[in-house]
Amino acid sequence: MEVLASRPLLRVLRSLTAAGAWTGAACAGRPAAAVTIDGRLAAAVGPCVTSGSAWQDPPNTVALPGDSLRVVPPQRHPRYPRERRLLGEGGEVVASFAIDTAGRVDPRGVRITASPHAEFSAAVCAALPRNRFTRRDGGPLAAPARTSTPFRFTVGTQ
Repeated sequence: MEVLASRPLLRVLRSLTAAGAWTGAACAGRPAAAVTIDGRLAAAVGPCVTSGSAWQDPPNTVALPGDSLRVVPPQRHPRYPRERRLLGEGGEVVASFAIDTAGRVDPRGVRITASPHAEFSAAVCAALPRNRFTRRDGGPLAAPARTSTPFRFTVGTQ
């Protein structure tokens, strides 16, 4: 079980962060917002993996609403970034991703379309390719698909 930070500690961390006195990653020599994905500095929105050429969805890819799919157990949830949790920060990341007919997510096809912080984006980018998807009714996908779904980070949860 993880112990959450107390309210007084959260206020101290917020004030130190706002004043630029504490970044939480000072020992690594990077500001707190500096997160690397695929060996590069990550932005809060954009592709998760950079490839030699621009990623294009496979031919015949269909658009599916997120609620028409389900995750094949075991579901791999994004890890709540420790620093964001200690600061009491939460938010929602929206990811658009391509799924092949076997239900696998290709990391090159993951795009973060909305995010409050690069650390939340990195957590979603790391978790999505570890999941497999099927249609809501349990059947296989007839064609590659692209869907979009939100991931909510709420203080007090994993």
